[in-house]
Amino acid sequence: RIRTMREAYGLSADTLSRKTGISAQQIEKIEKDGGSMSINQLVNLAAFFNVSTDYIVFGKGGNLAVTERS
Repeated sequence: RIRTMREAYGLSADTLSRKTGISAQQIEKIEKDGGSMSINQLVNLAAFFNVSTDYIVFGKGGNLAVTERS
């Protein structure tokens, strides 16, 4: 899902790295083989892409604007 979102935003791994503070190598590893990430990295990516952490981890939850309830 990270690669799909990154590409939808038109970002390279290097650009996403600069914007999130996660190394480009780590981003590429996560995208390629589901490499592990820290909770902080997960939260940073979710916040950047405006999705829930559940969406990144489990593929459900989607965009926060759609899934949040009042």
